[in-house]
Amino acid sequence: MKQQSIDEMYYVQAIPRGIIFDLGDVLFSWSATTSTSIPARTLRAILSTDIWHRYERGEITRDNCYELSAKRLSLPGSEIAEAFAQSRLSLQPNNSIVAFLRDLKSDSAIKVYAMSNVGKEDFEDLAAQMDWTLFDRVFTSAAAGTRKPEPHFYSHVLDQVGLIGSQVAFVDDKKENVNAAQTLGIRSFVFGDSTVAILRDIFDSPVGKGWRYLFQNAAKCDSITMNGVAFADNFSKLLIADLLDDK
Repeated sequence: MKQQSIDEMYYVQAIPRGIIFDLGDVLFSWSATTSTSIPARTLRAILSTDIWHRYERGEITRDNCYELSAKRLSLPGSEIAEAFAQSRLSLQPNNSIVAFLRDLKSDSAIKVYAMSNVGKEDFEDLAAQMDWTLFDRVFTSAAAGTRKPEPHFYSHVLDQVGLIGSQVAFVDDKKENVNAAQTLGIRSFVFGDSTVAILRDIFDSPVGKGWRYLFQNAAKCDSITMNGVAFADNFSKLLIADLLDDK
């Protein structure tokens, strides 16, 4: 049997300090079926065009996006605008994700963020329907000038929150976005039926609770005598920092 190294015996990967959620098709669902002449397949296809991507990066306005899309597809621009307006009204929150976010927000050791490919005007409309207190910060592609899966968007978010990739978890419904996040060392999950349960296991396991205690008590892990007397002990702090490799 291979002898375990010191690291293998004592080092356990820290749980994330922050977790980043996508919005569309993760935090909420929506329908592309409308009462307009625009088929649901066409409406969803528009979201994958370079025109829409330019809108998501903030390079063109929503009206410009509709006009250019109408011209390319030979469709009425007013119908495209109405179809998207109706689809926005169909937004429904994912209650299991919302409940999980509320639990995370009650824990000061973990920061919760949103990261979404969304145009400026759509985000402004979305703001009226969302409870943004679920997040510590919200990052949009329009504000960043870049979109997933472009690496700069992920780097921008990490720089803003002051964390490195290994300290962050990321949840998105698109495999290409998850793959891009993983290239920066981010622990990433393609959203599915079991995602919330997996994340709860990570954060609520005994190891997870131990890490959260250390996060909450960083630089305050004093020694305590058998009589309950606490005293500052630099050696114990240094020992913890060295063993856990998380300064």
